[in-house]
Amino acid sequence: MSDSTPTPTPTPTPPPLDQLRDELDLLLVDYLEAIEHYQQSRHSLDTRLKSASLALLAFFDLARAKVALGPANVGPARYDLTQHASHKVIRITPNETAKDQEDTTANVPSWRYALADRPDDEDDVEDEGTPVVADSEQRPSTLRHRARATSRSDAPLQDTAVTHAAVASSSPTEKQRRPPRRPSPLTQFAALPPPALRVSATAFTQAVQVAVGIVDAEARVRECARRIKRARKEIDRWRDDEEAEEEVASG
Repeated sequence: MSDSTPTPTPTPTPPPLDQLRDELDLLLVDYLEAIEHYQQSRHSLDTRLKSASLALLAFFDLARAKVALGPANVGPARYDLTQHASHKVIRITPNETAKDQEDTTANVPSWRYALADRPDDEDDVEDEGTPVVADSEQRPSTLRHRARATSRSDAPLQDTAVTHAAVASSSPTEKQRRPPRRPSPLTQFAALPPPALRVSATAFTQAVQVAVGIVDAEARVRECARRIKRARKEIDRWRDDEEAEEEVASG
C-alpha cells in the first residue's frame, strides 16, 4: 500500500509589474478626484457660512421666530434632549467597494457618512409588546353586523363562522397599520411653528449636510491614500524580487 503524499497548493502568482503600474495609475486618478471633491465640499461649506444666505435664512429667521414666539419659548429651556426629537440621523455604513480588499497598510476601516431622514419605524423595537393589528381584525362591528344580517336571512351560524374565517384568512398581509409619523421637532416650541422657524431649521440642516459630506469626502481621500500606499509597496516588492533574480542569474 503506497503512501499518498498531499499535493501542495500552488501559490498564486503576483500580477506583473505593468499591471501593477496600471492599477497604481487608476488609484492616483481616483485619489485626485477624491481630493477635488473634498476641496469642493470645503469651499461649499465656507461659502455657506460666510455668505449672507445662512445669516439671513438661519440666524435672522431664528431671531424673527424668537420675536414671534417669545425668547422663553425658543431657547435651551424648551429643548427636548431625547432621541425622539431628532428627524435627521447620520448614517455610518461600511464601504462596500473596499469591503473585500485586504488593507495591510492601516488598521482603520473604511466608512461612508451620510445625513439621512430618520425612519418612522425606528422606535418600533421599544413597542414590540403592542402587536400590529391587520385590517381584518379592526372591523369587529362590521363582522357582527354581517352576522346579524345572516341570521335575519335564516342562514346557519356555522356558515357565518366559516365566512368570518375566510374573510380573515383572505386579507392580504401588506394591509397592516403603518406606524404613525414622528412629529416634527419644531412642535416642541409651538403647536404651529411660524414659517421663519421652519426656514431657519432648513438652512441649518443644509449646513449640517454639507459638513457630513466633508467628513465622507475626507474618508474617501484616506481610503485612496491607503490603497496607493499598498500598491506602491507591492510594486517595490516585485521590483526587488526581479533584481534579486537578475543577480542570481548573473552570478
